[in-house]
Amino acid sequence: MGRALAQASLLDWRYRGARELFNVSMKLAAVIADFIIGVRQRQLSDRRHV
Repeated sequence: MGRALAQASLLDWRYRGARELFNVSMKLAAVIADFIIGVRQRQLSDRRHV
């Protein structure tokens, strides 16, 4: 009984860890995308001035 409970909690911990990792990676991807968009917009505005 105890062993099954330990395995279940381990699976729960893994699931939570995977979900946290997914959330963090999505936030990181959003930040990187914003940065790339900002750089491209700056490049476009620089070309317009030239």
